[in-house]
Amino acid sequence: MARTESAYPGALDTFINQATDFNPGDAIPSTDFEKMMDAIRKIETELGTDPAGSLTDVKTRLAVSLNNDGTLKGPFSFDDAVTINNSEADKDFRIAAVGATNAFFVQGSDGKTGFGTAVIPHGGEGYALLALEGTDGSAAGPHIQATTAADDYPLMQILNWAHDEVAIYFDAYRDAGGELSSDAGSNFRIGKGLTADTFSIEYDSGIAQGAAITWNTGISLDTSGNVTVAGTLKANGNGVIEGDTTGGRVRRASYITIANGSNANTLKCTLTNRWNGDTIAETDNVAKGATTGNFTLDAGGTHLTIEAAGLSGNVVNAIANVIHNASNTIISNWTEVVSNDIEIQLKLITTGAAQDITVLVDTGSVLLDVLYITDA
Repeated sequence: MARTESAYPGALDTFINQATDFNPGDAIPSTDFEKMMDAIRKIETELGTDPAGSLTDVKTRLAVSLNNDGTLKGPFSFDDAVTINNSEADKDFRIAAVGATNAFFVQGSDGKTGFGTAVIPHGGEGYALLALEGTDGSAAGPHIQATTAADDYPLMQILNWAHDEVAIYFDAYRDAGGELSSDAGSNFRIGKGLTADTFSIEYDSGIAQGAAITWNTGISLDTSGNVTVAGTLKANGNGVIEGDTTGGRVRRASYITIANGSNANTLKCTLTNRWNGDTIAETDNVAKGATTGNFTLDAGGTHLTIEAAGLSGNVVNAIANVIHNASNTIISNWTEVVSNDIEIQLKLITTGAAQDITVLVDTGSVLLDVLYITDA
């Protein structure tokens, strides 16, 4: 006779309907007994040995993992790909932490994500697909930093401390120890409000990892649009004079004293440094049609040249201005650069005619400021 098997778990088994309790000696149908044993065997197989683990029973074990409504509770893990809200329903997703109701929040209506906030963007101000919120003026603020496996020191830190104190650090960072270095070679930061109410680029170098930085301001922009540069503006590694894009230009200023020479119809010339300029010692008896030392006077005595040999670098531009004229003759001056020499010509205002300088200085000296630019 074939043994009767349990229908469980595909269906619940049926047993003989016994209206009253069984009494000793009452007959139990063999099919009921066989189904019961078979069902127990299937349950044991499903649960395996020691189904309660270290707990008292299976009920206690289930209570550790499930709430009364059957939802999971406590820590759990997945060993395969996990999709949450696969149907893309308008359901928010939230992870909380100690003191952080919305440590991580995904808005079901549009997928916008918040750290520390469930309103993205916070307060509805601005635009944001990702919003971060933290404590104002605190280490618990919405800061970001990045590291690599090379060491524990941040490559970059975005410090969102408070209004008027926002910065991006490069190979540098701020923590409870202050402003610290991540790299001994160099450290930089850009930000607003780091020095008063300005936008600035700051730097330091030679600071060991983890050691304190003393920031130096390289460039700052104030609320009036003024830009202050601490060092030298450079193009191609060289200093730049405003209006000239060629690197390496140098501005210089000197003044020339032109006096009567010891010999007739000659000049006594001296070039004196005023600012970053050149000095040429007093040169007497600069004669017409000749070069004497670093000065040349043309045959008519109207063009006096300061030779390039007496000047630093090659002169690319020059301008002169009369600052003293003992003769009281009304004159103007004309200046140009010829083969890196500075050539000065004096003219009568009334007629425009060139003035013989040897005649002009018979009654006293003439002084001119000379502003010039050299290529180095």
